[in-house]
Amino acid sequence: MASSGNDVIRRLIETAGAEVSDEYSSLINGGTIHKRIVETLTYSNLYDTDENIWSLLLMTGYLTLAGKYYPNGETELKLPNNEVRTIFTTSVDEWFRDTVRKSDRKRLFEAIWAGDTLTLTEELSGYLRQTISIYDTQEYFYPAFLAGLLSGTGYVVRSNRESGNGRPDIILLDKKGGRAAVFELKFSDTLDGMEAAANKAVSQLKDKEYGSDLVDYDRILCFGISFFRKRAFAKSALA
Repeated sequence: MASSGNDVIRRLIETAGAEVSDEYSSLINGGTIHKRIVETLTYSNLYDTDENIWSLLLMTGYLTLAGKYYPNGETELKLPNNEVRTIFTTSVDEWFRDTVRKSDRKRLFEAIWAGDTLTLTEELSGYLRQTISIYDTQEYFYPAFLAGLLSGTGYVVRSNRESGNGRPDIILLDKKGGRAAVFELKFSDTLDGMEAAANKAVSQLKDKEYGSDLVDYDRILCFGISFFRKRAFAKSALA
């Protein structure tokens, strides 16, 4: 096949529905998936179905047999090694950055500068739903997610930099407009615990006086944001 494995992985990500997204996530996390393999692929039917893409990834060595076969003709597949796992995760990261770069984030930034936590919650949750669920049970995913979402728009984005008496997760600077937004992020173990986690973030913002050193900015907004899987909950420190 002339198409490279990386191209096939990218095509799979771009066409991924909810089921494919979950299967992709399972592979990244060391699990297996059940697929019926198509052994007679041609250029004309290569991308007709997701099943064909999985078959091509097996034929090109980006997937390997896990040694189990099922009566319905399906076999069990897994990633062969950490090198390929890195390729899969890098492909997701690149896809998300490209997707964000092409998106209209006007409503997101309008919500930030207006201190509109309801719209900010909606926008962040919407972008989370566009991601493939590879890292969304890991706390370290969310600061990188938000930093990536805020980058590339003419604003300055600082991650884990000293401010006040500690290190807030994200600082967004609008140097031209004289505005700044400070974000402290928390991960919730449950859906019901999101509001409490956001309140904890707000308390940390206040207790450690995050943003108090941003004396060159006329307006400073502070947000405590909690995450649970593909949901966000934003609360203003001024509320």
